[in-house]
Amino acid sequence: MTYSIGFRAPSDYDLIHAYLEWVLECGDQHSRYSDADLQPCQQPGRLDERTLERLRTRLSASLQRPRNDVHRWLGGYLTECKPNLVPEPPAATYSTTEFVRRWREHGQITRDAGSRFLYLEQADGTTLLFANGEALALSPSTGDIAARLCRSRRLRYDGTSADAAQAGLLCELYNRGALYFEHEP
Repeated sequence: MTYSIGFRAPSDYDLIHAYLEWVLECGDQHSRYSDADLQPCQQPGRLDERTLERLRTRLSASLQRPRNDVHRWLGGYLTECKPNLVPEPPAATYSTTEFVRRWREHGQITRDAGSRFLYLEQADGTTLLFANGEALALSPSTGDIAARLCRSRRLRYDGTSADAAQAGLLCELYNRGALYFEHEP
């Protein structure tokens, strides 16, 4: 039995299965095996070592993806909501200005219990925030909000809680149902 507090604890099978599905989705579906230089076979039906090595190399190469792509996939995979916990978007969405006004009135915004957040600081100073299976690219000036969202279920409004870009991000997460105002009708 595997226990997980808040995030997936996937089996190797589940992780590999999901990775292979992703590789197939983003791979070249028209690429074909080619052996134009193959010599006529002296023993029909026999797999020779050269052919086997060529296929092993091709399979291995097809599974390789750029590091940043794999990071994006993994962050998305680990933050996907369980099917029964997908957050519902609110009945009415807000503009950033309206969202900030409501945040100030309520005093805090709360992360939906089914929502999962992770973040990845990148070498170029940007941050990827993974929220419910999606990657959101944050600028260096906005990235610190990702750590705050992951650290705490609630963000208090203190008048300096978020600049315009951060407020825009929080508004987007609210409009997706990942954040909500407690005691809202």
